Amino acid sequence: MALANFAGIGDITPQPVSGVVGGNAFGEPGGVIAGQWLGGALPQIQRTTVGGATNNTTYVLTCTIYGVTELASYTSDGSATTVEIAAGLAAAVQALPHFGSFVSVDYPGASLFDTTGPIGVAFTLTDASGDISQSTTQAAAAGSDTEPGVFVVLDPTKALFPAPTFAPVTSLTAGTALLTMTYAATTVYTVAITVNGSVYTANTVGVTDLATSRDNLVTALNAVLPANTVLAAAGGAGEITLTAEIAGLAFVAETSVHTSTGTLVVTSTSGLATDDVAQVFGGFVTWAEVQDQTLDVNDIVFEPGSVIGVKARGTVYLSATVTSPGTLYVNVSTGAVSASGGAGLLPIPASLAAFVGPAPEGAGLAVARVTSQNIIPA
Repeated sequence: MALANFAGIGDITPQPVSGVVGGNAFGEPGGVIAGQWLGGALPQIQRTTVGGATNNTTYVLTCTIYGVTELASYTSDGSATTVEIAAGLAAAVQALPHFGSFVSVDYPGASLFDTTGPIGVAFTLTDASGDISQSTTQAAAAGSDTEPGVFVVLDPTKALFPAPTFAPVTSLTAGTALLTMTYAATTVYTVAITVNGSVYTANTVGVTDLATSRDNLVTALNAVLPANTVLAAAGGAGEITLTAEIAGLAFVAETSVHTSTGTLVVTSTSGLATDDVAQVFGGFVTWAEVQDQTLDVNDIVFEPGSVIGVKARGTVYLSATVTSPGTLYVNVSTGAVSASGGAGLLPIPASLAAFVGPAPEGAGLAVARVTSQNIIPA
């Protein structure tokens, strides 16, 4: 039996995280994790490459950030090397009183160095020497704000300790699995897909040729799979692609064949941690300590790159109108929570977040209890 499993890929090992704080002014208990909020924001990374070396020459870099320009210079000796010049310029850039206080310079011991600026802030680094070239390996991105009560995920590319880095739900990806079939007449091809706790099974009998048999199985799969779960599509010769219709929605595909000599196997999967919300579950952004007592969601936002509190365990206020127990759904475009599903609305496993009741502090709010498997407050 071939298996594609999106429920156990990219596990994030639970470990203690610093930054746990107590309850806030609105009665939320402790268990808040303090971490960095990227919100899609990125720092600029500028690469300076020294391609040639001229003896007894002063190399000058013009460095500008926040409207202030400074010059970083290095003078080569009588036996100049590209490594020497790169090291000298890297040190000079970092030593600048203004520019150097906002950037970090990474010199790997070669003929180049990288300059990284603040999150979301662009800077310029230029030179007039033919021996030196500049390239922007990552442009600065301002990112987006976030509001209290919305759902955020962990950035699986960053370490949890000493503090996690949170990302918007738009970081979630749609998992895929590729099934490959070989044809034999009268072979019974079966696919079972587990999603949202239910199993959906489809089969077809090999008839006519490979393409016809594959297309029949695609039709059978899409007939049994509910909307907003998994979509089957014909690919290359004998291939079927399964794709989650909502980013972060985990599914498991199993295949089998009966009689004759035809085959049907899972040949590849996307295999990303972000394919499964359970693997990158962060929690819900908490309300600020100092805020209008009405808990109006429009009263405060957190800027990208700032430190925010995220509730990973305990009870948390949601910026949503949820009035009865049931599955919580997250809009994978905005992180907002609702009580009903639909296109672009990802169900959160009940083991991670469950509705508790309406919040007495403000209309339009609900309370959920969350239990993260990824972050364990110290």
